[in-house]
Amino acid sequence: MSDVRESFAATLLLTSDIWHLLRGAIFISPVKGSPAGGAYSTVDDLMAFDAALRSYKLLGQQYAETVLTGKIEYRPGAKYAYGFANEWVNGERIIFHDGGANGVSAQLDMYPESGYVVAVLSNYDHPAIAPIVETSRGLITGRG
Repeated sequence: MSDVRESFAATLLLTSDIWHLLRGAIFISPVKGSPAGGAYSTVDDLMAFDAALRSYKLLGQQYAETVLTGKIEYRPGAKYAYGFANEWVNGERIIFHDGGANGVSAQLDMYPESGYVVAVLSNYDHPAIAPIVETSRGLITGRG
């Protein structure tokens, strides 16, 4: 949809312990730009963010590497940094940030060694994008 006014965030609501109702999330989503998320972005915005971050225009090299390099292992093969997580798949490092709320989900995957960048945005609850993210990761890393 090219017109932002046409976009529609959809969410599943829990009723009687069964997820069954798909409805608009406009009245239950956070306001745009709240501390809990709610930012409005496009794939082009995320690609420009990636380019500025990894070319050291947004942050100098020292700070960019600090932000992007995993520090704390939160599961085998994955570390968390300052807002970004790192995973290694078939020897390929993936720097990523993901998230979602009612009616929205997003993920930005950056592959510093190969230069690939994948930005996925959806108007559905997280983890609606998981199959897309896993497919793209498999194609890039050779993981089948």
